[in-house]
Amino acid sequence: MHHSHANTTRLGGASINDFLKHVDTPLNVIDLLDVFAVRNVLSDTLPTISDSTWPPKIAICTGAVVLHEARVLFIRERRQPSVWSIPWGFVEGKNLDGTLDPPEFAASRETKEEALVGAEIVGLLGLQNHASASGEPRLYFLFLCRPVRGEPTSDGVETDRAQDRSLDDILTWREPIDPFVRWVVLPVLAGEHMRIQPRADTPCLSFTGFF
Repeated sequence: MHHSHANTTRLGGASINDFLKHVDTPLNVIDLLDVFAVRNVLSDTLPTISDSTWPPKIAICTGAVVLHEARVLFIRERRQPSVWSIPWGFVEGKNLDGTLDPPEFAASRETKEEALVGAEIVGLLGLQNHASASGEPRLYFLFLCRPVRGEPTSDGVETDRAQDRSLDDILTWREPIDPFVRWVVLPVLAGEHMRIQPRADTPCLSFTGFF
């Protein structure tokens, strides 16, 4: 038996418009076979989005510049070669218990873990685009903080020393200091920094913003 294929979208040169026009017409068995063929062609040629690639992902690191009486909290990393730095760490995104871990929380957490100092966020100092050694994108959040409890003490795991340092200390320090951290901290100690205030009154309900 001969079937008319006047309205049938063929496999070759199929487009989305052809497909949409076709499905608006009555379909017989032969037509349905051609529709499935077009669908398979489109699925092979159009970009697909998987759970592993969408949404785009970027590692976020957060650092805490804890300022107290014209001195900034420094920690010395135990890894070799050891350098002096500020409390740093990755933003987890979500904790094991399901609670969120935004950058400002992570900055306070890292300060507590690495220097045993409780820190309160005063403002956002800035952002820095960066990349890992393998070229994966990273974004640094730098927060200005003030200490609210505890004395600088190394945790004995990630750090082996923790102490407050003044501007004169930084300028005359002979031990290795992370160059980016030094660049960030010097304007803070000189009183030449700017900060973006935290705001809890944004339309984003309970999420803190910086404006």
